[in-house]
Amino acid sequence: MALPPVRGILLSGSSKRESKPQVSSRRHIKTATTAEIIFDVLRRATIEGELTGGESLRQDEIAKAFNTSRFPVREALTRL
Repeated sequence: MALPPVRGILLSGSSKRESKPQVSSRRHIKTATTAEIIFDVLRRATIEGELTGGESLRQDEIAKAFNTSRFPVREALTRL
């Protein structure tokens, strides 16, 4: 399974991940967690038809693509 590229996020196994920080009215910067990034990538891929219904998603493959453990992957899949 090849995960789709998403603007600002590297999926090639690099440890660098970028996301736009969200700034609240109190000037606190909230950065996205790894689980939130994975959720967003998978959600967009599903909406845009890059992942089809009934397609198997393997936690270990997704974790490897994001260079992370399976825990944030499970968290993202639970949200989906």
